[in-house]
Amino acid sequence: MNWVITGGCGFIGVNLVERLLRDDDRASVRVVDDLSASTREDLGAVCSFREVSATDLPPAGTPGVDLVVGDVRDRDLSLRATRDADVVVHLAACSEVLRSVQDPVTDCEINVLGTLNYLLGARDAGCSAFVLASSVATLGEQPPPVHEGQVPRPLSPYGASKVAGEAYLHAFFASYDLPTAALPFPHVSGPSSVTNG
Repeated sequence: MNWVITGGCGFIGVNLVERLLRDDDRASVRVVDDLSASTREDLGAVCSFREVSATDLPPAGTPGVDLVVGDVRDRDLSLRATRDADVVVHLAACSEVLRSVQDPVTDCEINVLGTLNYLLGARDAGCSAFVLASSVATLGEQPPPVHEGQVPRPLSPYGASKVAGEAYLHAFFASYDLPTAALPFPHVSGPSSVTNG
């Protein structure tokens, strides 16, 4: 399998990379990360990797982990990175609610246009699956229990951007037959997670 993981140096990303390599030591994993919220060392803590440029990517199927440092808003990078991918796991995001309130344009560019860029790449590559890290922020404040039948009522630009991402997933499945899934993480913790007291 040829995997592309955006935001792959982050907490969820490094745990996913570690698991993929544990399950298949011949896996080909391409990590795309702008290193704005994580470091090369975070990825290096779970695996050996090669740092490569977007213009000099190894052939698809090359076992191991390649790190491409870049921005999900870069359309050319998204098309290069996803070429010959089997699965795209899109974890990269501007995920701070307060930051989205202060700068909704950047939040939209990263979360909506970034998602669209990788959906286009996955479509062009003929991927078998596209997985989006979403959020319960899409629902806003609703009475428990939270469930997927509830109508989204986001209270922040961040939540709205995640609603848009989920809508694009539905559209790409309906329009291009690209299998998609959104995983609305409420709170994620585990080995190597960082908590604030």
